[in-house]
Amino acid sequence: MGKKNEFSYQIDGRTYVQKPLVLGQIEQLLDVIDGIELRHDMTQGEILAAVKKDIPLAMAVILCEKDTKLADKDIDTLAKELKFSVDFETAQAIVTDFFVCNPIVSLLKKLRENVSKVLDAIKAQVGGSTNSA
Repeated sequence: MGKKNEFSYQIDGRTYVQKPLVLGQIEQLLDVIDGIELRHDMTQGEILAAVKKDIPLAMAVILCEKDTKLADKDIDTLAKELKFSVDFETAQAIVTDFFVCNPIVSLLKKLRENVSKVLDAIKAQVGGSTNSA
């Protein structure tokens, strides 16, 4: 582990790093998990079972070779390479570290709360404008 919330892995003679997701990675990861049913109360094991065929692609999204810009990596090529070079122990570490870097449940809860606040504000505005008309 390097900096706080930055993890490094030796895979097939190369160094890959994982850091908290940026917006582009979130978009890519959402494309990977599109159609997969994920619930906020799922365990890591349940999430893994739901995304098992997409694990190499998901790893290609969240990992980046050291000193390579995220925007410059070829996700499909990297996924093919990772599929046959990441051992089970490293895969487990990557998944565990992902949840350390990205507190998904906490983020989903905050997002849900913010959406609820926005909806309440909209309802208040709509209710207020109809009452004053």
